[in-house]
Amino acid sequence: MWSEVSERYASEPAKQEVIKFILERGYSVDEELGIHSDGIKLQNSEIAVAIGVDRRTVNKTVESILDDDEIRTVFENLTSIPFLREAAPVLDLHVIEVQVSDAEETGLLSKLSQVFADNDVLVRQAIVEDPYFSDQPTFIAIIENFENELITDLKTLDFVETVVYT
Repeated sequence: MWSEVSERYASEPAKQEVIKFILERGYSVDEELGIHSDGIKLQNSEIAVAIGVDRRTVNKTVESILDDDEIRTVFENLTSIPFLREAAPVLDLHVIEVQVSDAEETGLLSKLSQVFADNDVLVRQAIVEDPYFSDQPTFIAIIENFENELITDLKTLDFVETVVYT
């Protein structure tokens, strides 16, 4: 989907940034509220400051999304989820980040999940970054229990480039 959107806005990099920002955060776009998160309206001026674009660019991007029937439905139905990465230490949880050589290869999630299961690790949350949005997509797991063998076993997978534990 990102490739289609990216192509539509190839000549407008500032609008691409706005769209990427909205998609990455799971914000919705509709006529009534503009950009919002679960019904809470977000100010276009604050989004503009966060991205480093002019407020009018955010306004025009919202208008162009709403005028495009193909992508409008996607943006109207996005939702955000709580991501525990930053809160993990406070919750006495651990974060494992795994970067892979080819994020578009099939079966990676299954193989990674199997290593967690084999190590008897309780995964509280798992997020896989989309290769369309990230230059280096990462598998991020918020886990309860941790043993050093987990990292060793993850590193034995031929597609794993790096493993970071915090």
